[in-house]
Amino acid sequence: MLVEEINEKTGYDLLLQPWQQHGNSETRIRVKHKPSEMDNLVRAIQLFGLSRNKALDADRIKAAVDALISNVEQPSEQSAQKRVRAGQLSDPLPQEGD
Repeated sequence: MLVEEINEKTGYDLLLQPWQQHGNSETRIRVKHKPSEMDNLVRAIQLFGLSRNKALDADRIKAAVDALISNVEQPSEQSAQKRVRAGQLSDPLPQEGD
């Protein structure tokens, strides 16, 4: 059916809902956005906070996750760069594209 195909191939979640109007059978289509991975993560963190009796703000959680993701360095690269600065390694690790 078309609704199933839209659900599979788009970011929307459609659901057919039958209803009656003036004795006639009609069909409504409920349209919702599918939750993103970030939405699911924020909800999981909020539920974890609630299990510890803390209400956590979704915007603050999103900002914290974005900051963590944007500032992540590989541990081996970070430690090698520190050792190069300290003079413990003669050559730094090759960078991508070298």
